[in-house]
Amino acid sequence: MTTSAGSCGCHVEKVPAPAPSASAESQMVALRIHGMGCANCANRVHNGLLSAPGVTFVHVDLPSSTAAVRIDPRRIRPDTLPDIVARAGEESGHRYEAAVIDVA
Repeated sequence: MTTSAGSCGCHVEKVPAPAPSASAESQMVALRIHGMGCANCANRVHNGLLSAPGVTFVHVDLPSSTAAVRIDPRRIRPDTLPDIVARAGEESGHRYEAAVIDVA
């Protein structure tokens, strides 16, 4: 796990994600995320998404403000991911907004 102090003063350890494994039942969802100010914010978004049932892989890219999320569509819908991102920020007093930009 990695942790460091971010520009917004928060400290968050990143939970390691399992290696991505494609299956016929999985979908990749791309998200655009606004409000992340540092690596710890990205870790918070990563951890929030990864803890959701049906999410099997997450990669958050801070410089591009995007996330790639592999989901099991039988367990979670792509349109629920932005709410998960928002809740990850609310729990720590941050405001993150996300939108689905692609589903493959």
